[in-house]
Amino acid sequence: MQGDHRFYGSFAEMAFENAGIFRKSKGTATAFVDAGFAFTNSGTLEVQSGKIWFRSPFEQMASGSISVSIGGVTPITQYSQVQFDEPPVFAGRLLATTSGGFRPAAGASFTVLSYPSAIGGFSPLNNIDLGAGLSLKPQVLPTSLVLTAVQGVALPSLTVTRLPGTLRIILPDGYSDWRLFSATNLANPVWELVPITPGRTVDLPTLKRQEVFRLQGP
Repeated sequence: MQGDHRFYGSFAEMAFENAGIFRKSKGTATAFVDAGFAFTNSGTLEVQSGKIWFRSPFEQMASGSISVSIGGVTPITQYSQVQFDEPPVFAGRLLATTSGGFRPAAGASFTVLSYPSAIGGFSPLNNIDLGAGLSLKPQVLPTSLVLTAVQGVALPSLTVTRLPGTLRIILPDGYSDWRLFSATNLANPVWELVPITPGRTVDLPTLKRQEVFRLQGP
């Protein structure tokens, strides 16, 4: 939807089943999904700009996601919203990204979803990490979902570089006494301790595929 348009239809035997990406990419006002049939989302509903208002029934499947964009504190014109006339059925994920280099101040809140009531919920519904210790904390209210910016402790990050025959890992400053673990399956991880010598640099042979690493405090 490249603008603030109206999507409509009235045939009872019709359905809109999104298994890809339904995106509103332009327009700083409201676009309406004003159909007489249900909108089912098993893919991604992505509102990059403005607002989408569903006047038709809406159901999101476990594989689906709703993604909003936050570029300021003013609703619709600076951060996107989704509104539902009928109680939506929620499952899957809620995602949020920032745009234009915007970094919300701690305590700033954004009402990204509104509805008369809701069925189900997003899973998992965790804080959305914006980096450098800043995250968006979701709060599910009876008629809306609000994201609030919270400032925590910045998490350490590893620098991983592939060299000929070697994987070089550089630990961040101040974490040389932490332990390094690796795994190759995040669905059912078995974390193995990686032996490291004193210092910040660890060189490993590149023998494992899809290897991931994490730091654990003392």
